[in-house]
Amino acid sequence: MSASALRAILLVDDSSSSDQIIQHLDGIRDELVTRRATSEHALVDMIGDMEPHVVLTDRPLSTSNAYQAIRMRRPEAAIILVADELDEETVVTFLRDGADDLVLCANMPRLRRSVQECIEARRLLSKLSPRQIEVLVRVAEGNSTREIAETLGLSAKTVESHRGAMMKRLGIHDLASLVRYAVRMGLVRNGDS
Repeated sequence: MSASALRAILLVDDSSSSDQIIQHLDGIRDELVTRRATSEHALVDMIGDMEPHVVLTDRPLSTSNAYQAIRMRRPEAAIILVADELDEETVVTFLRDGADDLVLCANMPRLRRSVQECIEARRLLSKLSPRQIEVLVRVAEGNSTREIAETLGLSAKTVESHRGAMMKRLGIHDLASLVRYAVRMGLVRNGDS
């Protein structure tokens, strides 16, 4: 994370949840900039404007499309669920859809560490250009260089250049590791790759 303030978007049902979350983030940075989204649509709209480091939500997002919209607009943003209790199905769905972590309200002191670790894990993505992210997603989805070139309106040589630069920036040296990284970062779902 840069020396600038930690930017977070909170998707919460009520202001008391918001206050509790913010209280446990205090101390990560001297200055914490937060905005509250009242709906998933508002959350997705805020992503481009605010460029948050983290999205904190007190409920799972209702569709995988919301996760994918966040991942495509701000792939380096961590998504963390803060909840009172979770059933096994919700946990599996939340993580499968591309979220980074979950923190139970009973263990709120862990939130600060979770935010820091998730942001650090995503830091490498901030080194990639939007076009490199597009190529990464399509590589992870199993598209060939020619297919990626046709889809993005690029030459095959340009796609190969993007892939080479991306792998160098990420410190990844083979295609299988690149695909695993994209899945782990939630850029593609396990079943989609």
